Amino acid sequence: MASDLPETILKKSETAVKALGPEKSSKRCDETYNRFIDWRKQQGTESFVEEVFLAYFEDKSRHYAPSTLWSIYSILKSKMIANHNIDISRYSRLLTFVKTKNVGFQSKQASVFTPEEIKKFLLEAPDSEFLVIKVLADIDLSEDIDDEIEADEDRYFRVQGPEKRSPPSCR
Repeated sequence: MASDLPETILKKSETAVKALGPEKSSKRCDETYNRFIDWRKQQGTESFVEEVFLAYFEDKSRHYAPSTLWSIYSILKSKMIANHNIDISRYSRLLTFVKTKNVGFQSKQASVFTPEEIKKFLLEAPDSEFLVIKVLADIDLSEDIDDEIEADEDRYFRVQGPEKRSPPSCR
């Protein structure tokens, strides 16, 4: 049992748990976790039983898209394991609830420019108005567009951004 362990072991263990997640996402994860903890206190409970999570997600489902519910679920799952050693992925009714909210949901797709539209913008948009956008945009151009732009090097150049990475997880 943890209470039988020396204080030094418990402190080192706590430090290790806090270091599990990446720093970049920890603020957002902490805010999500703290909103849940505050909501739970407002409801007059200190419990982490499945019914508490179901009620919380029922409230959230009235205001958020299913994709956001999944994000909240994922964050709380990680934070609950790290902070309380509770695995909410074992709460089958909660998981079913979040899955059910996703049925029939169509996420909004961002508009995507065609290669021809990008080429037209880069070649025809006035530099006096759009130069900053042209320079700072991280556009993955196809070979045929790239060749034409490189031919006119005094007007256009390409900025290569850092590699795209998947979002960090919370712990």
